[in-house]
Amino acid sequence: MMLRAALAVGAWLFSASAAAGGDCRGASSPEQSVAELNQMGAKLFASERPREAAEYLRRSLQLNPRQQAVAKLLGLSCQLANDPEGAEGAFRRAIEIHSRDGEPWFYLGRLYYEQNFFDQAREALHASLELNSRDHRPHYCLALTLEAEGQTDASEAEYGEAIRWNQKREKPDAGPHLSYGVLLTKLGRLEEGEKQLLLAEKLQPGGWQPCFELGKLYYRKGDLKSAEQQLTAALQNGAAGPQDQARVCHLLARVYIDLGRDADAERVLAEMRGKAHR
Repeated sequence: MMLRAALAVGAWLFSASAAAGGDCRGASSPEQSVAELNQMGAKLFASERPREAAEYLRRSLQLNPRQQAVAKLLGLSCQLANDPEGAEGAFRRAIEIHSRDGEPWFYLGRLYYEQNFFDQAREALHASLELNSRDHRPHYCLALTLEAEGQTDASEAEYGEAIRWNQKREKPDAGPHLSYGVLLTKLGRLEEGEKQLLLAEKLQPGGWQPCFELGKLYYRKGDLKSAEQQLTAALQNGAAGPQDQARVCHLLARVYIDLGRDADAERVLAEMRGKAHR
């Protein structure tokens, strides 16, 4: 959840890490070495080579252990490299460096959520919100955590807070609307769910997930034409992987069968099988 979006903040984290490392005062100075390591680590992170990025960032922190932004980026790199223990250690290091920053608590809470350590996730996310209650991200992750625990009412309250603060951003995130729309649909509150999913679709043009979830919702409502349109759009927008493509294709085939268009259903399934064998 949300981790790939962290790639977009790599440049910001590098600029902060360079400031933490100090100005360059000469080619042989420790600050120069730190800056070079940070630059290489940030470049590799942005290139989606997190394991290599982590190596450079660790070396930078050995030279200057007080770089909080570098510790954050190291944690994100470790998480992308499937090293949760390394990520946890890096995020906790970032917290030790700057105890009044809520962001590393959020990163830590998200890490625990993705590992299904929900008690620890809640604790970390609450700590993040105590430091910055206006950040939509810990509200969103806490909503997901509470939903996973079956605490529906508390989860809805956090979704509300996540959406409230998300709407104040210059570029709102589609995620809270998408996840809340899915929850509302599961609860049978289809009109409310549709509203949230349409907002997600608006905020994420060209995204396949809002279209897929809207297709499921319309199929559940019996609006087969709208379901067909949304599921077709989900395929055109490029479902993330083979399993996601198969889910979309199977539901679209069911829609076609219900519309009496068996030939179209066979065509969609044949195309799916063809892609699977490539």
